[in-house]
Amino acid sequence: MQFIHCADIHLDSPLVGLESYPEAPIEQIRSSTRRSFEHIVQVAIDKNIAFMVIAGDLYDGDQQDYGTALYFVRQMARLKDAGVLVFIVQGNHDAASKLTKTLKLPDNVHLFRSSTPDTKLITDLGVAIHGQSFARRDIREDLASAYPRQVPDALNIGLLHTCLSGYVGHEPYAPTTLDIMRAKGYQYWALGHVHTRTVYSEDPWVIHPGNSQGRSVRETGEKSCELVTTEATKIIDVEPTPTSHVLWHRLPVDCGTARSLDDVSDQVDERLRAVLNQEDRLCCVRVELVGATSADPLLRKNADKMVAQVQAIALDISRDQLWIERVRVSTSLPTSRRTLADMSGPLLETKEILDRARSEVGLQDYLVDALAELRAKLPDGLTNDGSEAITFDREYISKSLDGIEQELIARLAEGTDA
Repeated sequence: MQFIHCADIHLDSPLVGLESYPEAPIEQIRSSTRRSFEHIVQVAIDKNIAFMVIAGDLYDGDQQDYGTALYFVRQMARLKDAGVLVFIVQGNHDAASKLTKTLKLPDNVHLFRSSTPDTKLITDLGVAIHGQSFARRDIREDLASAYPRQVPDALNIGLLHTCLSGYVGHEPYAPTTLDIMRAKGYQYWALGHVHTRTVYSEDPWVIHPGNSQGRSVRETGEKSCELVTTEATKIIDVEPTPTSHVLWHRLPVDCGTARSLDDVSDQVDERLRAVLNQEDRLCCVRVELVGATSADPLLRKNADKMVAQVQAIALDISRDQLWIERVRVSTSLPTSRRTLADMSGPLLETKEILDRARSEVGLQDYLVDALAELRAKLPDGLTNDGSEAITFDREYISKSLDGIEQELIARLAEGTDA
C-alpha cells in the first residue's frame, strides 16, 4: 500500500511584489502552486495510492473569492474518481481563510476538527489517522501532547501542522518535541509548516516534506511530497517525489579573476548555461556577484549596466526558461587594495566610522526602532524586496553597513593610483 504526504501547498499565493519587475513571467509564477498540486494529484492517480494526507496550509490566508476553493474541489473530485481518500488538517494560513471554509467537499475528503484531536479509522486498510486542525492562526500550545495513543494492530499516522521546538526561521506554532511524538506509538508523523524538507527521525518516521512549490528566492531548489510505501503496520520506504513547476535559484558568481565588466559577463554566461543544462522548467534566478576582485569599483560604478547585461545574457540564452529576479553586487576589493597605504587618510577614517557604527549597540537599536516606525507608514510594495519582505532588523543594518563600506572604499580607491 502507498500513500502521499504533502503540506504547505499555499494555493494561489499572491506573491506580492512581482508587479515591480518589468517583463516578469507573473502569470506563470502565480499559477505554479496550482500546477504543482495538479502534479501531486496526478502522481496519486498514476501510482494508485490508497490515500493522501495534507498537513496544513493548503490555502494562503483569506482568499478574496471562491475560485481557489472551487479549484481544490475539482482536484478532490479527480481523486474521488480514482478511489483515493484525502485527510486534511488546517494550518495557520488555513485558519485565516473565511471563504474557503464554507464550500462542501467531496465525500472522499475528511477535514479534521479544530476543537479536539480526532482519529479516523480506515478499517479495510488497517490504518488509523490522528489529527487536529488550527482553530485560529496563532496556536502556541502543544497540540500533539493531547493526541491519543496508537490504535493497536494498525498503521498509525499523526497528521499535524507544527514547528518543532527549536526550529529557527518559522513561527513557533503548535510547538512540540520528538519525545512527545514518540510517546504516542505512531509509525509515521506527517508534519507541515516548515518549508524545507526535513527528516527528524526514522523510528518512528517524523517528516516535514517542505512546501510543494517554492514561492520566492528564499525557497530555492526542488520541492517535493513524500510517497510512502507500507506493509501491514510497517513503513517500508519513504521517497521524496519532485513537485516544483517553477524553480528558484540563488546563483553565486565568483568574480575573483575578473578584470573587467566583460570578464564578469562571461562568467555569468557560463553559470547561467550550467543552470539550464540541469533544468527543464522556468528558472527564476537571483545572480549574486561575489569574491574579492579588482573589478569591484567598476561593478559598483556600473551596477545598472551590469544588471541590464545579465538580463540580456539570460534573454539570449533562453527567453522562455530563464528569468533574472535580481542581480546583487556583493564583491569586495582584494585585500592588497583595501589596505591601501595601511588604510590611511580618508580610507582609514571611513573604515573607523563604519566600525564604530557596527559596534555601538545603542545606535543599531535606534536604527531598528526608527526604521520600524518608518516601515509602518509605508505601503507593502515599498518594503518588499521583490519577492521577499525587507525586515529592518540588526542583521539587515549590519549587511547594509557592509555594503556602504564597500561602496565608499571602492569610490575612494578608484581615484588612487594603487
